[in-house]
Parts: sequence; structure tokens; C-alpha cells
Amino acid sequence: MDAEDDSLDILWNNLIEDWDNAAAHDAFLQMAFDQSALGVAAGRYRGQLEDEARRELAEKKLKAIAMLAMQGLQADKTEPSKGAPRWLVWLAASVFASAVALLAYAMSR
Repeated sequence: MDAEDDSLDILWNNLIEDWDNAAAHDAFLQMAFDQSALGVAAGRYRGQLEDEARRELAEKKLKAIAMLAMQGLQADKTEPSKGAPRWLVWLAASVFASAVALLAYAMSR
């Protein structure tokens, strides 16, 4: 285990001991987001769904994790390419024109 995993475990254990502490949940989710460990966080909250006393808050936090994941995807989004570079288009057109000329020459013989 590395230090990041340890810190996430520590925050989770603190959260379990003080389940109703909103700051503990926020700290855990922020750490999970920073470490790209939202899947781990979701798994831990999913495990709490079986406990009736914790289900409602766990469901809310699972929705928050989904929102954080979408936010992360939006931040990583890149613009689609505008197409092939102009030099590549010219090269392809030249090769095509040469092939047509060669074909016309071969047919005329």
C-alpha cells in the first residue's frame, strides 16, 4: 500500500466512526477525487447501502461521486480534430491524380 491508499483508508475509517459528519464525507470525497479513486469511494459507499441507518446518505454520496466523475470527464475533454492536415490532403490528391494519369496512359497504348 502506498501513502495515498493509506490516507484514503484513514479518512474512510474516520468517516465510519462519525458517519453524520458532513466534513468527514467531504474530505473523503475530495481525497478520492484528487487521487482518481472515485471507483474505490463508490465501492465503499455501495457497501453501506445494506445498513438501513446509512442508506440515505450513502445514496446521496454515490450521486455526488457520479457528479464528480462527470466533472472530471468534462475537464479532460479535448476538442475533436478538424480533419486531415492540408499537406496530407494535397499528397493524397497528387497520388490520386498520378494514378489516374498512369491509368489513362496505359489504356491509350
